[in-house]
Amino acid sequence: MGLLAFIVVIGLLIGGILALTGGDTGDSGSNTDSLNVTPVGSGTTQTTENSHAKPRDGVEYIHAETGDKWGFVLNVRPDGGKDAICLAHFLGNGMQGRDVYEIRPQGGGRYVLYEGGKETPSGITMEFAADGNTVRVTREKAIRTGYGTEAAGTAVFKAPDSTGETVNNTDEDSPASFAINVGDHGGKWEVLQSGERAYVFPSGEYARSQWVKDGNTFYYVDVSGCRMLNNWAHDGFYAGADGQWDRSAGRIQKNVLPQNSKVYKDRSGKTWMFQMTSDADGTIRGKAHLTYPKGIDYQADYSVKSFGRSAYALYNINDNFDCWHAVVLDGGSTLRVSGAGVTEVYQ
Repeated sequence: MGLLAFIVVIGLLIGGILALTGGDTGDSGSNTDSLNVTPVGSGTTQTTENSHAKPRDGVEYIHAETGDKWGFVLNVRPDGGKDAICLAHFLGNGMQGRDVYEIRPQGGGRYVLYEGGKETPSGITMEFAADGNTVRVTREKAIRTGYGTEAAGTAVFKAPDSTGETVNNTDEDSPASFAINVGDHGGKWEVLQSGERAYVFPSGEYARSQWVKDGNTFYYVDVSGCRMLNNWAHDGFYAGADGQWDRSAGRIQKNVLPQNSKVYKDRSGKTWMFQMTSDADGTIRGKAHLTYPKGIDYQADYSVKSFGRSAYALYNINDNFDCWHAVVLDGGSTLRVSGAGVTEVYQ
């Protein structure tokens, strides 16, 4: 079966199965027996000798901060053959379609994802909690989706009715719930030629929009891939002058949108303007325009992705490497924009 035909068939199967299940079937029942695995190793997932540590069939797991979703359909036979496969799909907040993957168990509640119709791992791995209500998703590299660039790093997703604890069992009133440890997945800190610090995976990809725990200290790298200074992260926590989490700054709770058509201007004369909409289902969409001051002939258009908690990722629609982290403050009158180790204030 060709790749295009595979994706089309799988997309139809996912839509039909989710419609029948209503997106949440509770216990997955006997049709998930092929995913029973014996835990091995000592991963971060809470598993036991008789734990299935597997996804729940027909359920879409949600990221609390971004609204992005991962869903699973188990034991599918797309070509009517004897061998069943299990599928995962990613639906980014604001995306019109799903990115579909085949999911294969590795033991210990860990799964590797393969792009539809291919035998090459996608660079995405998942670890499930023993109760199946929580999954930690790790991307070894950034990917381009229909909505924008999804950053490398680790994020936690929960079933909508989940009351279980997170995979890494940490304090959700700190960045720990969203952090990776130095050395995880072979990553390490590197100093770039321009002097900024980045957390780099063996693939050469940077961690993005991610807290990194180094000893007892949390550092934040923004969507540009560099350690962020003097701004609030996507989860509402603050990274101070050295990029460390500053507990005393508190946490942003509200989600405020940039003001439409307001000219946000910094001291140099550089400006940002936004056009934002909020759909009936709460989906936030937007565009932004950057203009440099007189004497610098440069301007660019960006797509805007909402993280929640007044934080946004800005992606240049013509250049995947040009991206910024923005936070709206003071009821919408102030904008802090970070990237490449610099934070600028616009009012």
